[in-house]
Amino acid sequence: MLLNLPEDYLHRLPDLEQYLSRLKPTIKPEVGGAAIKPLVFIAGPYSHPYPIYNTHRAMVWYDALVESQIVIPYCAHWTMFQDLILPRPYEEWLSVDRQILRRCDGVLRLIGTSEGADGEVSLAEKLQKKIFREERFEDLFPWAVEWIEANN
Repeated sequence: MLLNLPEDYLHRLPDLEQYLSRLKPTIKPEVGGAAIKPLVFIAGPYSHPYPIYNTHRAMVWYDALVESQIVIPYCAHWTMFQDLILPRPYEEWLSVDRQILRRCDGVLRLIGTSEGADGEVSLAEKLQKKIFREERFEDLFPWAVEWIEANN
């Protein structure tokens, strides 16, 4: 391995599939499908210790949230690919992220040290967005069901 990362760096992801299989029978049919769903911003470490690993973790969460069919996730980490071809200063990426965050309904804060993600959570708190922590990700799903029922 090129990087000297702790073995548990990627953190074992919770068994989202098992949780979602228990949750789905409780979701009314009108909640899935074409219903308008809450937009959830994935906030997490990017730069430290390595963008590829952090982007991988964020993409795994994105995929799991899409699979849930009850939220629409936004993964800011994807700007890594844009930055490979047409680089921009880090602060510009944060500015774009803050604009998108303003349009989101909630935030999922992933585990890990990150001034950028901490700033995004701080902005979300000021904007009174709902904030969820990776450690208690399961709280996101009942909120999303309530949001869908209230907004459709």
